[in-house]
Amino acid sequence: MRPSMRGAVLAARFAVLALAGLALLAIGAATGAEPAYPQDAAVVTTLTVGPDVSQPVALAVNSRTGRIYVANAGSDNVSVIDGASSTVIATIPVGPAPRGVAIDASANRVYVANSGSNEVTVIDGEGNAVVATLPVGKEPWDLAADPNTGRVFVSNRGSGTVSVIDGRHNLVIGTVSVGSLPTGVAVNPDMGRVYVASSGSGHLAVIDGVSNLLIATLPLTSGASAEAWDVAVDGSSNRVYVATSAAEASDADAGTILVIDATNNSLAASIAIPSPAEALAADSASGRIYAGGSSDGRMWVIDGRTNVVTSAVGLEGGLSAVDVDPADGRVHVAHADSASLSFVSWMPGVTLALGWTYACYLGDEQPLDDALAAVRDNVLAVYRLGPDGGYDRWFPGKPGLSTISTVRPGEALFVLADGYAPWVQEPSWAGNDFALASGWNSICYPGESKEAAVAVGEMSEQIAVSYGLAADGTWQRFIPGRPELTTMTYVRGFSPLIVLIPPQQESAAAYFAQEVSEEFLALQAVLEEEVRNYYGDVAICVADLQTNEQICVNGDALHSTGCTINMFSLFVAMEEFIAGRARAEDWAYWIKIGIGHSSPPQVAVFVRGIKGTLEEGARRADELMQSWGMKDSAFGYVPGYPGQDWRPNILTARETNMILAKLYRGELFSPEWTAYAIDRLLDIKPGLNYVLPLFLPPQARVAHKIGYYQGWNGWVYNDVGIVMMGQGEEQTAYVISYLSQGMPTEYAAYIFGAQLSRIVYDWFDLQY
Repeated sequence: MRPSMRGAVLAARFAVLALAGLALLAIGAATGAEPAYPQDAAVVTTLTVGPDVSQPVALAVNSRTGRIYVANAGSDNVSVIDGASSTVIATIPVGPAPRGVAIDASANRVYVANSGSNEVTVIDGEGNAVVATLPVGKEPWDLAADPNTGRVFVSNRGSGTVSVIDGRHNLVIGTVSVGSLPTGVAVNPDMGRVYVASSGSGHLAVIDGVSNLLIATLPLTSGASAEAWDVAVDGSSNRVYVATSAAEASDADAGTILVIDATNNSLAASIAIPSPAEALAADSASGRIYAGGSSDGRMWVIDGRTNVVTSAVGLEGGLSAVDVDPADGRVHVAHADSASLSFVSWMPGVTLALGWTYACYLGDEQPLDDALAAVRDNVLAVYRLGPDGGYDRWFPGKPGLSTISTVRPGEALFVLADGYAPWVQEPSWAGNDFALASGWNSICYPGESKEAAVAVGEMSEQIAVSYGLAADGTWQRFIPGRPELTTMTYVRGFSPLIVLIPPQQESAAAYFAQEVSEEFLALQAVLEEEVRNYYGDVAICVADLQTNEQICVNGDALHSTGCTINMFSLFVAMEEFIAGRARAEDWAYWIKIGIGHSSPPQVAVFVRGIKGTLEEGARRADELMQSWGMKDSAFGYVPGYPGQDWRPNILTARETNMILAKLYRGELFSPEWTAYAIDRLLDIKPGLNYVLPLFLPPQARVAHKIGYYQGWNGWVYNDVGIVMMGQGEEQTAYVISYLSQGMPTEYAAYIFGAQLSRIVYDWFDLQY
């Protein structure tokens, strides 16, 4: 199993759909179809914050606790709202005129900018108690927290600076000059960048969040200054959005959303909205941008992929602040004039966007044409991933080309539309008939919105990798236990996913015959007696490849590996040779010395050269071992190069024997590459043939991998291999894994392995 390669395959398959979609979209465009997004696709509820509250001007949601924190500028306090019940559960006094609020969800801390006292109040989100008050610059206006570093960045409108707070220790550790009248602040934690809109200077300041240095200033308009109010970041697309009253706007009541491409700090687009743009929020999961202003009771919904305004959601007052809960996509809006909040959620179903949408169907089983009745005029094609990895398809009015007739509840569909349309559905599926099969599954996640690790784990512990289609058309993935490879943070309720259930692998014990002959058991008894009466920690397994019988002494004991584990470094390189991404002849010398001479530096050269980094080589080797059924063994690092994230290398004799047997039988590679691997393990420097081959006669051919070093508690000496006797059809073979650790001397370690090897050889010589 290789998630990165699988993801590339999925992306390639979807790219084929995308190309087909472009052609169909061209046909749709010729019809003059207009985008449509009726307001009734949204459900709005309203909450009056309370009698002791006035002018709620800022809010933020803690996605982990579901609590919403509202800064009330007119009453000098913060309201705490339980998002699940939409009720006020606490009111916390803070400094005068609080203007901004930010949350570090990882630390469960809330930060409030008090513009009237030039201070920031720090609140413990667990007990809703003030734990610190920190002096900052003049008239602090907004703030943003970076959960990765624990730092909080505060825009000081009256002093033209940003104060940097170490949230772990409640200390102000720096001040950055950013220009006149800074207002909105946003952080991209993945990039370590901070973005500050400076209205008086007419630019967006970019700060390195690690060094606290100003690294760029980007003009907000083409020439004249702009009055910038709010900033939002979409981390998945690496775009920054700035709400401004831009100079080029023709209507004094209109607003402009500037779109910044953060990869090169350039202006990517300018989006006009029909009302002032003062409040702004970005939802990375859906790709939507929400904007509005205090003088207009409409919240504008923007498609971040196309920079098109798709709808306006009517609310009960002007917008002073907007925030999105990344867990479930619910939008929270503060109304300063009415001291109230609006909660905006979306009706069951999905909004079809211009182009492809990966959508869940939640209704009753029925003909697909009937299921699409509400949006049929906008749909150009529907595709569904089949169990074989291919696609079934449906085209409106073309039954001869369509292979989908019926759609069932809980199915995930790729829908191509020529415009925006709400596919509102009446849910009939509760997710209780959820099932996964071995291989790739295109499914709808049936649970509530949760963090990806929780959601995927609740679906099945067997899921090896999950993919979801992001709003920008790229695949996001979640790989259990691999945060460095994971890009999916949340899974929302009834969202579509493609998940991989790897085929069940036999355990090392189950791979071999369960019944063993008395003669072979007699050999096991001899080996047990020898091991019992010797020094150190010894494990040995022997498998007869003619009868598939195996015997072991301490076969499941975990052993240090030395360079023996570099056999799997060889297999990683072979995988790249087979795929055509590298050529065996280019690396022949390094493999000969690295494997045949058991030299770690040469192994490091070919692993790094072929895989890019040693860490990637080790990761892939470990994946191969796990996918081949090695559940107790592990490849943590290339021997001699542990790196910073050190994990141990582990082998068991039983699992190693299984791999050797699979290799000999051609179960790991094609016949050509099986022969290549065995030849590499036969091409061993003569001076290293002193464990398994030492006492064997010349006619015995031993393909093996040695590994040894002196540890803190004695010598580690291992040798594992395939012993072949005879030639052609008369050839017999067995596999043997000798692992030892804690041995008192080097000689005692290797000579004992050689002696056991000869005992085993003599038994096979008598049998065959």
